[in-house]
Amino acid sequence: MRTHQINRIIAQILALALLALPFATALSITLTITARGAQESVISEESIFENCTVNPDTSSEFCVNQTVRSEQLEQKPWSSKKQISGECGVSCKYRMPNFNAPEEVTVDDYTLSFDSAQPYDFRFSETNSTVTDDPDDTILVVAQKQSTDKVIMIERIVPKNLSLGLQQVNILVKNGFVTEISSVSAEITGQGVRTVSVIPVPSIAPAEKDYIFVTVNATESGTHDAIIKLSAATPEGKVFVSKIEQFSVEFMKVEPSSGDPQLNASSLSAQLSQSREQLKDYDAEYLDKRAKGFMVSEVYDAIKGVKENLENAQIAFSEDRLADVQKYLLRAQLGLEEVKSGLQNARTEQKSWSESLKDNALLITTVIAAFAAVIGLIDRQRRRIRRLRRKLAARREMEEKEKLAREEEMNVKKSSRKRKGGKKKKKRADAEISIPSSDEGSELPDSP
Repeated sequence: MRTHQINRIIAQILALALLALPFATALSITLTITARGAQESVISEESIFENCTVNPDTSSEFCVNQTVRSEQLEQKPWSSKKQISGECGVSCKYRMPNFNAPEEVTVDDYTLSFDSAQPYDFRFSETNSTVTDDPDDTILVVAQKQSTDKVIMIERIVPKNLSLGLQQVNILVKNGFVTEISSVSAEITGQGVRTVSVIPVPSIAPAEKDYIFVTVNATESGTHDAIIKLSAATPEGKVFVSKIEQFSVEFMKVEPSSGDPQLNASSLSAQLSQSREQLKDYDAEYLDKRAKGFMVSEVYDAIKGVKENLENAQIAFSEDRLADVQKYLLRAQLGLEEVKSGLQNARTEQKSWSESLKDNALLITTVIAAFAAVIGLIDRQRRRIRRLRRKLAARREMEEKEKLAREEEMNVKKSSRKRKGGKKKKKRADAEISIPSSDEGSELPDSP
């Protein structure tokens, strides 16, 4: 007896150990390392301008072309991504990949990104975080420890408001295990509520979700606590999870019908059409928000899943598999709720200064070029105005000189005329003195 008890205790300890570290089989992992930095480059520019001087002696203008060279340091944002894929058990360590950055690139930091659904923790060894600036740092991948209640998780239960009689309860469960689980079933028991039949899920992949359909019989009205017991088969054995939920049972009694209302073809067809219309509206809103710069990459994945489920529902409907139609419609409805939540909570992407500079590089370059062109135009206009002023000043000076020369010439001509007029008067006077009159000649004495 004692040996049997010891063996039983050892078996329980081993079972708990397996649940704590359920990683006997290596799982696939994928992570991305992004290197960000700045790329520096030297831009050389040449500009030619006209340098003019005025000779003060000749008042002539002499101009020569001069070339000025300038150099400017420009920084552009730079980034590169490398992906690591492989299989990992309990823990793995990877070296930093080589990004082959050019010599003119200065890397500022390295960032890890990964799908959070993977049952692993990803971090850099030196910083113990997802960011590092050490190019020689290593990437540490450690499997997350899981407890029993995280192996199978209840995501959703609908409906919780029941009516008296037979009702179907849909339980959405998620596989939190690191390997595939199978034979996933559920049972609901409580005061006034008992399980009649169950449609289990054959298998659920790691991190995936699926519905379990449980038909219950509600016999007492009021709000009652019920225990939901989940079970699933794992590589380490069978796992059980229990959870307490409250169900409200109304007085109204559902009248029995010839067919199950949950599997009515007309009702399922209407649900399928309604889901398609909702997806169409959400798809338009997604495209609009993506165009406005919102972070909606996760919404795209949810929309893609909804489309797949609706396509599967349509195929199942054409093959008259109404139970499968209902399952796919429930999955699609869950996906639509995720899409709605993702669109409502979408935020615009917070970009770093380097990314913003990169996005607006063309605008900044255009503004700088326009500013330089305006400055150049103003400078050329100033030089033209200076040259025009110098020419006008030289022309005025020339006109003043010509005016003075003309006045001087006029003065000379006037002086010459005056001198000529004086000489003529003197000659006339001398002539009058040299010619005697007739009276004076008669008074001369006779010759002897």
